[in-house]
Amino acid sequence: MKHENYTILIVEDSKTQSAYLQSILEMENYQVLSANNGEEALELIKHKKPDIVLSDVIMPLMDGFTLCKKIKNEKLFSDIPVILLTTLTDPRDIIKGLESGADKFIPKPYKEEYLLSQVESVLINMALSENNKVGFGMDIFFNGEKYFITSEKRQIVSLLLSTYEQAVNKSNELVRVHNELSKLNSDLLRKRKELEKMNEEKNYFLGVAAHDLRNPLSCIIGFVALIKESMNLQQDDENLQFLEIIENSGNKMLKLITDLMDISQLESGTLTPKKEHVNVTELFSRNIEQNQHLAGNKDIRINFAHPDDDVFCYVDPGKLEQVMNNLLTNAIKFSHPETVVQVTLVK
Repeated sequence: MKHENYTILIVEDSKTQSAYLQSILEMENYQVLSANNGEEALELIKHKKPDIVLSDVIMPLMDGFTLCKKIKNEKLFSDIPVILLTTLTDPRDIIKGLESGADKFIPKPYKEEYLLSQVESVLINMALSENNKVGFGMDIFFNGEKYFITSEKRQIVSLLLSTYEQAVNKSNELVRVHNELSKLNSDLLRKRKELEKMNEEKNYFLGVAAHDLRNPLSCIIGFVALIKESMNLQQDDENLQFLEIIENSGNKMLKLITDLMDISQLESGTLTPKKEHVNVTELFSRNIEQNQHLAGNKDIRINFAHPDDDVFCYVDPGKLEQVMNNLLTNAIKFSHPETVVQVTLVK
């Protein structure tokens, strides 16, 4: 079939879409005419009859259904196949297409190959039915509205087949997307397992590293304390200051390692609290006493209010003391000099 022997009229109010359609058809050697709306298309048809009208449905002045009906109702032009470009989101579009006498639907968005195959099939059907036309009309009632269908049998079959074909294409597209999503989901699950394994290895490494660092660091802190006691150094002795720097730095490092081990255990789900009955009043008092020196450097006074009777709780003493120490040291660190940090314990 020589495409240069056929002229196609594009009716599209979007200049971008019109130019796109024209480029597709001209690449296949079709002769192409264009109109911006239905009224312009009717005037153009009177001067040069096209072999096919390819029209958008939604247009100003005159929509595609109305244009198609006017073409089919005009004796001189009723044999022109009309292909409507639509989204087909409503079953009534099919009924309107039949009512207007449309030959085929092409859904938006469309692929070039599909558009060209539909144009080709219309031309072939037109050639096959050139001498076999039987007109008729009938009333149908659909979705609360009455329609009068004047399409030929060939047009009805062609339109319904094109609608079915579109449904199959949509179904195939959904299957393809579903398969892609399934593959993507499998890939994500595989990546997740890999990340979980890497995270477990990381937690194991952190636990081993923290444990290996903690033991020698504890020894260093212990020996520093032993040296301080055995040397009986004066407060202004330079050696005592050096030892205290070592001790403070070691305690800070030990705290960081302890926190690191806790994080590792939390992420791996292996952190098990060692609960026991704890005198919380005594624990808080001891922690406050340990931080008095830090508070004194900023002339900060720590005020501890608590019930007369000791307060006991069933908790992990190490973790509770860690939380208390973090809260208290932060309070001292971020408070202004010569202020009061208030600690209140209630039952």
